[in-house]
Amino acid sequence: MRSAAILREEPQFRLLFAGQALSVIGDRITPVAIAFAVLSLGDATDLGLVLAAGGI
Repeated sequence: MRSAAILREEPQFRLLFAGQALSVIGDRITPVAIAFAVLSLGDATDLGLVLAAGGI
């Protein structure tokens, strides 16, 4: 447990952790944002095509 406390005190580790956390959040939000963008510009067929292309 002591090594975890030491890591939390390191400024570089905190920056790395925060950056990694933001990256993971962005990775999870991107498909939802793409779906909303496609639906606002097109219809359900367009969304299906985009999702199919993303699955390849």
